[in-house]
Amino acid sequence: MIEFLTLGTLELRTADGGELSSLLAKPKQIALLAYLCIAQPRGFHRRDTLIGLFWPNSDEEHARGSLRKSLHVLRRALGDETIVARGNEEIAVDFKRIFCDAALFDSILKASRLEEALEIYRGDLLPGFFVDDAREFEDWLQSQRTRLRMAAARAAFTLSDQFEASGNVDAALTWTRRHLELADTDERGVHKLIKLHGKAGDRIGAFHAYDAFARHLADEYQIEPSTDMQSLVEGMRSGQDQPADAKAEGATERKKNKGN
Repeated sequence: MIEFLTLGTLELRTADGGELSSLLAKPKQIALLAYLCIAQPRGFHRRDTLIGLFWPNSDEEHARGSLRKSLHVLRRALGDETIVARGNEEIAVDFKRIFCDAALFDSILKASRLEEALEIYRGDLLPGFFVDDAREFEDWLQSQRTRLRMAAARAAFTLSDQFEASGNVDAALTWTRRHLELADTDERGVHKLIKLHGKAGDRIGAFHAYDAFARHLADEYQIEPSTDMQSLVEGMRSGQDQPADAKAEGATERKKNKGN
């Protein structure tokens, strides 16, 4: 099976691990392969759609000729049966013959196997990848980068919620940090991180998280955190936000001291 890695990297290897460097040197063909593997809904794609994405400035005859040549290049490098056709107008990849990490990420996420999906998500889709004279493809690629990144961020946040609900604050902190690596301006995630540090008894960690977020907002957007977040942190600084168990322990301790 051909291995096509696109998340945080760009790798294309044969079943025995050999790199398909000659194909990797052809951005337009790699872009076409990426679209066939990742575009939704998964399956067959019309030639007219592919032409509009990759050869928008060519007349139909030349554009169709360019598409045929690109498909020939892919079949020659990957195997004739890796790229399949349905009639004269529809093209797809055979996922029994090619593995694509982004496609697997989508399917695992839909099955709610969140931790497994986040192991696959190693970074943005095709980072730094660019194709000349294909603005429509570039727009599509950017939309997919955003879609996949936000899907990973939501998965991490959901895992944080699940672990917090089960009482595993350390794991909840880990997944909240992962969420913020993917969505660093999400105040909801920072709010959660601060509260989890408080639950863990790590007020210094909570204040560091708040200060880092406030600096980021000031440097990048010249704004401040919301009044709700500022109130949360001020409450922590004054000790007004102690969890119920901590307050109970404090009350017990005070009673003991009075008894002594």
